[in-house]
Amino acid sequence: MTVIEDLQKEWIEAAKSLAGSSIKRALDIFSKLMFIEPGQFILEFLQNAEDARFELKKKGGFFRIELWSDKIIIEHNGKPFDDRDIRNLCSISKSKKPSMGYKGYIGIGWKSVFKVSSRVEIFSNKYSFMFSKSYWFSHADELKEKYNLEPDRVPWQVTPIPIMSTEYIPPERTRFIIYLDDLSYYDEIARTVNELKPHIFLFLEYINKIEIIDHVKNKSRIIEWFNIREETFNDTKIQEVVVNSYENKQPIIEKFIVFRKTFSVPDEVRKDPITVDAERSDVTRREVAIAFLLDPSEGKVKPIEEGQFWGVYSFLPLHEVRSGLRFLIQADFIVHPGRRYINYESKWNYWLMQCLAEVVKTAIKYLAQNYRKYYLRVFEYRPVDDLFFYRLAKPTIINTIDEVLKDPEVVCIKGEIVKLSSTVKFDENIAELIKQGLISEDDLEYIYGSKTHLLDPNIELREEDERKVRKLSITKLLNKNLIEAKLKSNSDTALKLLAEIYKQAYINNTYIHPDFRLVITQSGKIKLAKEVYYSEIPQEVNELAKRFPEVGEYIKNLDFIHEKLAKLLNEDLIYWIGVKKIKFEEICEKILLQKIYTDNPPPSKEELLTITSIIKQAGIFPNNKPIWAISSNGHIKRSDKLYFPFSYFEPRELLERLGIDFINIQEY
Repeated sequence: MTVIEDLQKEWIEAAKSLAGSSIKRALDIFSKLMFIEPGQFILEFLQNAEDARFELKKKGGFFRIELWSDKIIIEHNGKPFDDRDIRNLCSISKSKKPSMGYKGYIGIGWKSVFKVSSRVEIFSNKYSFMFSKSYWFSHADELKEKYNLEPDRVPWQVTPIPIMSTEYIPPERTRFIIYLDDLSYYDEIARTVNELKPHIFLFLEYINKIEIIDHVKNKSRIIEWFNIREETFNDTKIQEVVVNSYENKQPIIEKFIVFRKTFSVPDEVRKDPITVDAERSDVTRREVAIAFLLDPSEGKVKPIEEGQFWGVYSFLPLHEVRSGLRFLIQADFIVHPGRRYINYESKWNYWLMQCLAEVVKTAIKYLAQNYRKYYLRVFEYRPVDDLFFYRLAKPTIINTIDEVLKDPEVVCIKGEIVKLSSTVKFDENIAELIKQGLISEDDLEYIYGSKTHLLDPNIELREEDERKVRKLSITKLLNKNLIEAKLKSNSDTALKLLAEIYKQAYINNTYIHPDFRLVITQSGKIKLAKEVYYSEIPQEVNELAKRFPEVGEYIKNLDFIHEKLAKLLNEDLIYWIGVKKIKFEEICEKILLQKIYTDNPPPSKEELLTITSIIKQAGIFPNNKPIWAISSNGHIKRSDKLYFPFSYFEPRELLERLGIDFINIQEY
């Protein structure tokens, strides 16, 4: 009698007892309720295939899935079944020890298949058998006669039925044929299969190829990966993995860098009741891993944008766990039945997260050295409303990232590695000034008061870093200390720098406060544009200067914009920055009007009439101050002592006798 026949007889005999009835009910509930996702059995089979290949101690395994509308065929080349495996498959207990290196739970995870199927055929080695619910109903008479048992009492999920194979299956292969109870299951299983992304390599060590053939949609896909490089850094194994994906023979290549490290389990963790219950108490060492996406074309590390498989693995992806991280983490977490949730009370799980945090610390150091411009963004995280984030990730990995990258190391344009706090970020406008040699890192000390570096513009910063880093703008260069230093070193450079600043500000419509618009004057001083004049003098002002020496003297004492700076800027720009134009009206107000204010000695009658005529022509009026004016009797008097000769002041002779003077309108 074969092991299959023995097991069948054992379970049928057991089914007649009260214990057997309880097991039957438990199996019915277990297979339907423990595993929520209909397609989860695919992942459980994949993990068991990995363990079967592990038993051979051979890498290079494959896992094939064929999807039909009414069945799923799974095949792998792990160790073929032996009698012990058959017994484990037909048990209701976990049959693999984590301490021995196994990842799957054959006998438990395998039974997730019964959520979608009541008939599963298995072909491995010399064994051909099936589990079938309907078989026992079709053999009800035989069952009743031989065992006095009704078919609905048979624990069919663990009771094997011998069958004959209808085709040749190579002895090194194991095949499962899962007949679906409902055609609607195809869509849900296909969705799970479609979610098998390149990230799957992270927890598979002995299988490196997954083949998917969808006969319903006439599509095929292959995921295959290879370890192309390996090194050790800070006692951490670093692997570079290439993943080739073929969608209907169209290739997609992805690369990952993986950090793996093994840690010794502390005694207090091993003795924790949850650890003991999860059969981890005899585990002395455990490996954890994190993985980052590499851009094969640009040679840079990249954040994983999509949350396929949610970024957290306990050998299998944990569907309901979200880390908020932009890289993948893998550890032997203790999970709840159905593999959807992590046990948050477990010391074992918290210890694993601490181990992962140590690996993250190493990864930051390694990536900062080897991917200087790109490493920061992979450590960007997003807080998510998930217990895993707040109870496990935040106090370990997230806090480590925050602490280590509080002031991260970055590269400046000279290639030096410096702290972000000592750098400034610049835009294309500043870049143009750097190219022309008009600004350099040495100049920044005049602006910021300490040694400051120009951040390499190709650095990819996190949002947090973007908020922290100082921004060097065009307006920041309008710094008097900087301009003075440039002026002393090379006046031409200082003039060109100012000209380029204003040209770019004008083109980009950048507002510059008038109190920061610096210019260099012809005399070599640095002054605000609003205090400086353009040297072009209007003809009418030149005419005034000929007649009034004070006008020439006034113009001579004005500060004019430097001639070279004026040439570098066009006239529109000169006035746009606030440089003043010498105006006829201004000269009249500041020179001529002052001459006829009563603060000064009275001018001659001729000069008074000339000045008054000129300022009237300029539209200038006294500013509520008395001026010298000609009275009706020809004398020069204060304007606040004279009256305008309105018609109601008649007869005027009488008023004049009373000492009232009028302005001489006829003279004016």
